[in-house]
Order: sequence, then structure tokens, then C-alpha cells
Amino acid sequence: MLLPEEFEFLIPLWDLAFFLFGVPFVLWLNNKTRNDWICLGLGILYMILYEIVFEPDLNLWAFFWFGLILGYITDYWGVSSNKWKYHPWDSSFGYSYYVGFAWGMVSMFTLSISRIVEAPLDQFFLPGILLIIPMIIFEARFGETRRDQYFLYLRAISGFFAFYFAEELGLLFIAIFVGSYIEFAGVNWIRNWLYIDTLSYIFLSFGYSLIILAAKMTYDLLVQNPIDPLSFIFFLGAIFFYAIDTFWWQKRITVDTTKAVTAADIYREKYEN
Repeated sequence: MLLPEEFEFLIPLWDLAFFLFGVPFVLWLNNKTRNDWICLGLGILYMILYEIVFEPDLNLWAFFWFGLILGYITDYWGVSSNKWKYHPWDSSFGYSYYVGFAWGMVSMFTLSISRIVEAPLDQFFLPGILLIIPMIIFEARFGETRRDQYFLYLRAISGFFAFYFAEELGLLFIAIFVGSYIEFAGVNWIRNWLYIDTLSYIFLSFGYSLIILAAKMTYDLLVQNPIDPLSFIFFLGAIFFYAIDTFWWQKRITVDTTKAVTAADIYREKYEN
């Protein structure tokens, strides 16, 4: 590691700065160049330099690989199922080849940043509220939460208790903040992707948090760390409610797919002409 040991405490702060400024830059670059491979190449180069300079722990790399694999799987499923679409300026398939790699980076840096707010549970209230405020603002200003998303409300509640019993509320708050910030930047600010159905920052953010918790539980299983049974039960409950909403409840609801098509047409008309 090139970084002197006495400065190791700065690594989470560096990761936070990269997340706040580096992520919007990559999204902006992808928007301008419209080339996924440039962004993917920059991501690989950054991670190589990150390993040389910081030498992150094994658990951070575990989060990276878990997020990368799950990111490519879920994004391909989401795009092919017409749930969201990248490259709104393009009328083609709408899949982005750098996003899975970016999922890995986000998962890794979320765990790193969460170390900033590591504290006893009774000290999480203030930093938690401060981190959730952006999500609430984005939801009120830009979100379009459906009133009939009953099962996703249950997923959010189950997810909270899963983190609570795992004693990882700091990780939950960071994941919520990360999810809100990325979705706001990608959808409303730089406009790199769009959703066909309603956009809810609350539900998207809890979705981010569950992916992070899944990565943590997977790592704990691999290294044989103890896992709280109640945390695992509530985690499975959150996944169950999400599956019910996705594969059963939404089929009972008419989704206006022309909204995404119209948004893409408006985007192309504004930025191409």
C-alpha cells in the first residue's frame, strides 16, 4: 500500500468524495461520449490504482465482486423486461455495459463509507436523519410513488429490521443515501436512464440497501461469521415482498409504457436537434 498507515482513516472520506463527484462525472462523460467502453475502461483503471494505493480489505473486494455479478444480472433482467432503459437518446435495446462494473464499485464504496458513521445504535439517529433527508427531498420533488405499492412498503419495513438486528443501521443509512443520490443524478440530473413505471426514491434506495446486505451476509457465510437469525428472516421477508410485487401484484396494474417512450422522444428531440 502506497498510502502511509497513519492516513488510512482518510480512505472512507476519499471514497465519499469520489462517490459525490466521480459518479456524476462518469455519468456526464457517458452522456457526452455515448460510449460505454470508455467509462468501463476508466472504471477498471481506477480500481487498479485503488488497489495499488489503498490495498482494500478482502471484505471490500468481496462486496465489489458480489455487486458486479448481481449488477450485470439484475440490469440485464430489468432492461430486457422493459422495467428501465439506459441511453434514453437511443431507440435500441437500452442496455449499458459499464453499469454492472459500476454496481461493484458502488457496493464496495458503500461499505467503506459506512465506516465513517460506525457508532452504537443509539447514536445513529442524527446521522441517519441527515442521510435520509436527500431521499425525502428527491421523493417529494421528483418521485412518483404509486399508492398501490403495498408490498414494497412491507419490503422497506422488513429491510429496516433486517439491518437493525444485524446491527448495521449505519450501512443502511449510507445505502439509502447512495441510492437516492445515484438515481437522482442518473434520472433527473444527467439523464442517463429512465424508468417505464413510476419512480420512487424510497423504494429504489431500500433496493440498494438490500443488495448491500445480501453482499454482507454472503461474505459472512463464506468466512463463517455469525449471522443473526432475525436479521436473516427479515431479509428473506423483504425479498419475498419484492418478488410478490414484481411478479404478481404489478401484473394486476396497468402500467403506461408510453411514458418512457415519450420521455425518450423528448430527450432526443431536445438534445439531438
